[in-house]
Amino acid sequence: MSLEQFYAACNGNLDDALGRLMKEDRVAKFVRLFMQDPTHDQLASAFDEGNAEDAFRAAHTMKGLAANLSFTQLYDASVALTEVLRPASKGETVDLSSIQAQKQALDDAYELIVAAMPLLPAE
Repeated sequence: MSLEQFYAACNGNLDDALGRLMKEDRVAKFVRLFMQDPTHDQLASAFDEGNAEDAFRAAHTMKGLAANLSFTQLYDASVALTEVLRPASKGETVDLSSIQAQKQALDDAYELIVAAMPLLPAE
């Protein structure tokens, strides 16, 4: 399998990731580490608990992770979710039930990455 196939399957930008991380093996290493990151689970927990401030923090973290690895679809979904949650970072109320579509878009993009993992080259 190849890194190119992986990035195509998850709607990412391998050239951009290589520009940042320089080597394919380094990109693959950080993709594997991304899969161990707890941020997606933290986002789900924040939504389950109705905690918009924690949801904002998790969405914002996911945005950074996605940007660094050039996961384009996940980044775009993270930006959208972060922005609708931004008022929570200022102590304002955000009704999480009203932004389920944005969260679902992020979840869908994340699941593309999970599904593409078998395409990563072997370590």
